[in-house]
Amino acid sequence: MTTEITRPDPYLLTAIAPDRAHLPTLDGLRAISIALVVLMHFGSEVPGAPPVPGLFGVEIFFAISGFLITRLLLAEILETGTLSLPNFYFRRALRLTPALAAFVLAASLFMAWHGARDLRASACAILYITNYCVTEVGVMYDGPGGVLEGTWSLGVEEHFYLMFPLVLLVFFRRDIRATYAAVAAICLTALAFRLGYAATDRPENFLVWRSESAFDLMMGGCALSIMSAHEAGRRALARVATTAFLGGATLVFIAGQVLAGYGKIGLALSQATVGLWLAVLIASLLLNPEMGGVRAVLNRPVMNWLGRISYSLYLWHAFVALADHQYHFLSGYAGVALGLGLSLALATASYTWLEQPILRRRSRWARKLGLGVKPARTAANSTP
Repeated sequence: MTTEITRPDPYLLTAIAPDRAHLPTLDGLRAISIALVVLMHFGSEVPGAPPVPGLFGVEIFFAISGFLITRLLLAEILETGTLSLPNFYFRRALRLTPALAAFVLAASLFMAWHGARDLRASACAILYITNYCVTEVGVMYDGPGGVLEGTWSLGVEEHFYLMFPLVLLVFFRRDIRATYAAVAAICLTALAFRLGYAATDRPENFLVWRSESAFDLMMGGCALSIMSAHEAGRRALARVATTAFLGGATLVFIAGQVLAGYGKIGLALSQATVGLWLAVLIASLLLNPEMGGVRAVLNRPVMNWLGRISYSLYLWHAFVALADHQYHFLSGYAGVALGLGLSLALATASYTWLEQPILRRRSRWARKLGLGVKPARTAANSTP
């Protein structure tokens, strides 16, 4: 009779106390989110292809960002007793802006080459205000500039980066209960904005694209990191990261999706269930021993790779869509496969030859500016 030896799950965490450690499982979750976004855009070119919930892919990005960014911010506060906003904004700028600037420049040149003279869409994208340009003045809807609409989510994230560090700086050092109250207030405010826009019959993108309407999608992830920063919160996390709790949250999420089919008020209410479910999912993926099979899939090399280049892929697949606007090659399954290949090639090139070299020099540049920025590898998966 032999005894079966169970190998420990290397990706199961015993705690997620705020630190800068890399969490590869979340790279795998990002791979799923970017796949949903890209397949939604390219799959629409295949007649009869089933619809893909690309918006849900973006919402996964939001939840992961809320969790990881808060985790990094709290790690700094717990280590130093304060938070350097210049350091944080410097890190965010070097992580996000180079790839965005290269993408917007390439898209602008392509559009100008093919006769487009209205580059307001490009200006909105590089200023991280696409979500407001579209909802307020609609400058992105006509012509090839419409493919830049995808940068709306970058606007939401950038506005979150500007707002939430200030919330932590004001409330976390004072009292943990005040911090939870601030998070709850942000969630309720976002819901109030969505309901207000729904009640006044604004377009649906007002409910999901505008920053004030979408911040609560990040707050569930933020709350997870805050819970991990004190003992009572960690005990609560252990209760949240269970299969039973995930099952209950899933039922709430499904009910929310059903509710979304009942007009704009239903959609406004349903969004509140998305952030909740994603927060519970993230906790379970990191802490629940029963999720080992899912973690094994998420930590496959191809999933981790897709997760690492997900931000680049999010940008550059839109450039491929822009080229298709002119040359119409994304037709049928062969065209979609070509589009995916081109997108992956552009994203990999951007990540390898533009983004990573800049991040490797980040500490050196920070020292010259008098900023004590941590090495790039310590925050490897802190961004979308």
